[in-house]
Amino acid sequence: MDEEKAAKTLTKELGDKVGRIFVVESHYKSLLLKNALAAYQIDNPVIINHDGYYFSGNIFNKETDIKNVIPHVLMSKLEANYLFMESLPVASGSNYGVHSRFAITPYAIIGKKEKLALREMFYKNVPPEITNSMDTLGIKHFIRLYKSYQNKELCCLDTPTNRILEDVNALKEFIDSASEFSYDKDDEVNINIFEKFGGINSLNDKLARIGVDERIVHHKEHTSYVTRNVISKILKEAPKMIERLKSQYYGAVSNEFIHFVFFSLQREDQSVDSNKEILKNSLNLDFVVNVLSKEYAENGNFCEYFDVLDKESQERVVNIVKDFSNKNTICDSFLWSKGFKDLSLNHLELYKNDSEGFIDYFKCKTLGEKKVILKDVMECEFTNEKAIEWLNENEQDLIREVGLNG
Repeated sequence: MDEEKAAKTLTKELGDKVGRIFVVESHYKSLLLKNALAAYQIDNPVIINHDGYYFSGNIFNKETDIKNVIPHVLMSKLEANYLFMESLPVASGSNYGVHSRFAITPYAIIGKKEKLALREMFYKNVPPEITNSMDTLGIKHFIRLYKSYQNKELCCLDTPTNRILEDVNALKEFIDSASEFSYDKDDEVNINIFEKFGGINSLNDKLARIGVDERIVHHKEHTSYVTRNVISKILKEAPKMIERLKSQYYGAVSNEFIHFVFFSLQREDQSVDSNKEILKNSLNLDFVVNVLSKEYAENGNFCEYFDVLDKESQERVVNIVKDFSNKNTICDSFLWSKGFKDLSLNHLELYKNDSEGFIDYFKCKTLGEKKVILKDVMECEFTNEKAIEWLNENEQDLIREVGLNG
């Protein structure tokens, strides 16, 4: 597929799904064209006249906005995702009755904003022509990353992406050289040959980090040598793992994918198990806190994610969400049950929605606080039978006192 066809295939999708962008300002047009990955003029400009009452063709009334005219005059130019408009001078005499004239030029443009939009639009069940078009233009997409994510095969992010890529590049250099090793009559190579690759231990560490099970080991008797059989096993397994990693890591794109998963991906397309693994192994504490804050605010999967975090991350999350003005009673009750007793819970919401949580919360309150809670419960129109039963069995004297004092 050539680049122009690829670009137009993608811009038609962008125009249909995101909308076509109408641009009047000429400086902005220049910047778009200058910074574009791909830019193609779809057709010659379409000229539109206006006589003070009607646009050209007499099919529009005088109240019709110019933006509403465009879909009618550009029906055959759907590959365009940008429409540039400029005002043309109107000569007197020969153009009698024409008050104003415009030129609308359709363009197919893919810039930074469009690349991101395409990644977020196409990540599953993607038609082959879309994948081929993105590959032709060198647009890194989420398709393979999302498949690995769905299958719970996305590499854990406990090792920074740049380290993974460094290991892959170093091992590729070793594999290329190892295929040309000269072996002695015993089918062995001297261990000195590995020094230019950082030594056997360094190579084995790299193999382990990318998930290769085989290791470079010394011959049991000739300890200064490594056999061809050992090298062959490495050369067989390592390239397969490298190819798999290439489908999962694209440098910065992998970070964009993770951000996309937690902040843009529809919940029905998310994998809670994969998300838990990502959060558990993330080295970016700010990212983890932001994700948990979002889940708290949206009443999402906060409790599931919180449970997999280490102590430092949990404490950071609690310190943030406890100051939120819009409280999430269920999440607060969950945190309180986990030992974060300095949280102030909405006891009436807890009473209405979580019997066990309410009872547990009530037990740890001071006498004065219990009286306040009981008074509110007595005035509440809702009845939580399980909570009331527990209170009647365990707090009769206090109930009597609060009831008498009104």
